[in-house]
Amino acid sequence: MLFPIRSRVGANRRFETILDYARHEVDVAIRCNGCRHRRFLTVEQVIDIFGIATRIGRAEHRLRCMQCGHKGGRMAPIAKLERGE
Repeated sequence: MLFPIRSRVGANRRFETILDYARHEVDVAIRCNGCRHRRFLTVEQVIDIFGIATRIGRAEHRLRCMQCGHKGGRMAPIAKLERGE
């Protein structure tokens, strides 16, 4: 069973590829399907890992949790992360 990631950012937008995250200027929340561990990445980090043209579903299948090792997860758009610059 998939669990929802509550995101107020993408309510009326369609996200199909990593490029869509960049286009809508959002960052990404990632949640493990196994232990529910969460991680937050900037869109630049996601592009470096998966490439800009990768479909989000394909990227989700490639995820592996750093905490429990479970393969697969959910990605959701979130507001831009604050950076300590």
